[in-house]
Amino acid sequence: MEVQTAIQEKQVRIPELEAEATKAQQVKAAEGEAQVHELQAKAEADAMQYTLR
Repeated sequence: MEVQTAIQEKQVRIPELEAEATKAQQVKAAEGEAQVHELQAKAEADAMQYTLR
């Protein structure tokens, strides 16, 4: 009976861990997109300064 309970507890824990992993992946993706956006904005600002000279 103890083994059955341990298995059930682990089965409940698996979706929780999967949700945490998904959240972490989404955060990493959002951070990557933000970095790309920041680099694009810097490049655009540099290009503007170059054309204004």
